[in-house]
Amino acid sequence: MKRSELFFDAVRLPVDFLACFTAGFLAYWVRVSPLVRQVRPVLFEVDLPLREYLSLVVAVSLFTLVVFATLGLYTMKATLRTVEELSRIVAGISLALFGVIFWMFIRAELFNSRFILVAAWILAILLVTGGRIVIRRLQLQLLRRGRGVHRVILVGQAPVAAGLHSLFGKRPDLGYRVVAQLDHVQRDALERLEKEYGLDGVIRCVSDLTPEENRVLLDFCEDHKFDFLYIPDVYEARISNVVIRTLGGYPLVELRRTPLEGWGRIWKRLLDIAGAVVGLIILSPLFLVVAIAITADSAGPLFFRQTRIGRNRTSFQIVKFRTMVRNAEQLKPRLLPFNERSGPLFKMRNDPRITRVGRVLRVMRIDELPQLFNVLMGQMSLIGPRPHLPEEIERYDRRQQKLFAIKPGMSGLAQVSGSSSLPFEKEAALDVHYIENWSPKLDFLILVKTLRRLFGDRSAV
Repeated sequence: MKRSELFFDAVRLPVDFLACFTAGFLAYWVRVSPLVRQVRPVLFEVDLPLREYLSLVVAVSLFTLVVFATLGLYTMKATLRTVEELSRIVAGISLALFGVIFWMFIRAELFNSRFILVAAWILAILLVTGGRIVIRRLQLQLLRRGRGVHRVILVGQAPVAAGLHSLFGKRPDLGYRVVAQLDHVQRDALERLEKEYGLDGVIRCVSDLTPEENRVLLDFCEDHKFDFLYIPDVYEARISNVVIRTLGGYPLVELRRTPLEGWGRIWKRLLDIAGAVVGLIILSPLFLVVAIAITADSAGPLFFRQTRIGRNRTSFQIVKFRTMVRNAEQLKPRLLPFNERSGPLFKMRNDPRITRVGRVLRVMRIDELPQLFNVLMGQMSLIGPRPHLPEEIERYDRRQQKLFAIKPGMSGLAQVSGSSSLPFEKEAALDVHYIENWSPKLDFLILVKTLRRLFGDRSAV
């Protein structure tokens, strides 16, 4: 999912809230204005002052957002037509208004102003609709400039492929641009198109590809972390374990690499930012003590920085407290015969490169706490797969390549399931399981287990 696409999907929530709040405020302002007072005196101003009224408006606005959510107005990658979206907005605001009236009836606290209720209802419809139109116009302008557009290949020469090609050309608001249409699937041709245009996905428009062609398509999309969508036949359209949506009248089935998409991705990022900020503030005195200890124990920098590979194979500099001597990387080739782990990872329990303070930091798992800076910068997450070294990833098999579908984490399912003694193959399998089965509940359980291991597991050295 494109960042711009994610932004415009998410920004609808605060814009809708602001529109509802503004509608409530304007309704009150109009009702107490001198012009309206001349027609009908204000009788509720003493019982319902502006400050108390605005508190009520905030609560009603939040309730309206909940109603909108149940009506599907915050569905990610939504392709609602304007008329359908407007009908849901009217229905949502009307339901929220009925809820307010029912609540006031139960509480027997009806204030004497039907004008405010009607005015707020009309203004909310106008402002929410206007806000969404502005969002769509801004997104459309960016799409016309090529920002946030999904560059895709259509596979197959069926009539439905021609229909999609024409549809994407007529409706740039859908956010798709066809860069090529293939009749036969060949890996070389796909790679050439990717290098030439920079692809984002593949749409399979026919169901009669050979098993080999299907495998090539899936492997190509998995290797490059592209979206894979296809138009199903009658039987495939009934499958329930995939995401099915309609695009311009065409049913599209999307095979998602991870449930961590849409609001899940936004929710996880918000928790990462909050956790990183709170953690850095609370741990700042400890960081000062550790800095003094490292500097006094051995020569070298305070922090250890190393290139790691994260989501979509992007590289970044991971930050840790230095726990080894200055020339540790130069000494590593001599120690490879003593590697105690299978797979591409290097692990040696009594590594002679570790300093005295470094050994304590590793036992207490304090050396990894500066990774909160990586989380704050968006390079890592609090929970996720282990970050990967560039020389390691070349030895990963196809199943393990899925580890790059999401951001690496400070802790993860593998770390809380076996710590550093876990074989690499088992660690990778657990991380892939996390990616394919992510949920907020799973993150919470891993976080709780992580806190337990901070005080109980001493297998880090």
